[in-house]
Amino acid sequence: MLRRPLLALIALSLVLAASCGPSFRQIQVRALSEAEYLQAEAAAKNLRGEEITNADTYLARAKTAKSKESADFADLAAAYYRVALARSSAEESANTLARAEAALAVSREHVAKYQDILTRVNANAGGQ
Repeated sequence: MLRRPLLALIALSLVLAASCGPSFRQIQVRALSEAEYLQAEAAAKNLRGEEITNADTYLARAKTAKSKESADFADLAAAYYRVALARSSAEESANTLARAEAALAVSREHVAKYQDILTRVNANAGGQ
C-alpha cells in the first residue's frame, strides 16, 4: 500500500532533478566558450608550442564533433590552453625572479662598497 505513493514520489523527484539540472547543450556551449576564451588569451600572449598546437586541434574537432564528443574535445582544448598559459606564467615569474636576484646582488655590492668607504672615513676621523 505504501509502495505506490513512494514510487510516485521517487519518479517525481527524478523528473524534477533532471529538469532542474543544466542541459547537455549548455555544458557543450560552456566548454566551447571556455576553450575559445583561453585560445584568445594564448593568442594575445603570442604563445606557440606543442600545447597550443594540440589545443587548436582539439578545439577545431570540438566545433565539428557531435554533442558529447564536442564537449570532451573542448575540455581537452581548454586543458591544453591552461597548461600553455601556466607554463608562460611560470617562465615570466622565473625571469622576474632572476632579474630581482641580479638587482639584489648589485645592491649588496653597493652596500659593501659604501660600508667599506664608511669604515675608512671613520678610521680617518678617529686618527685625527
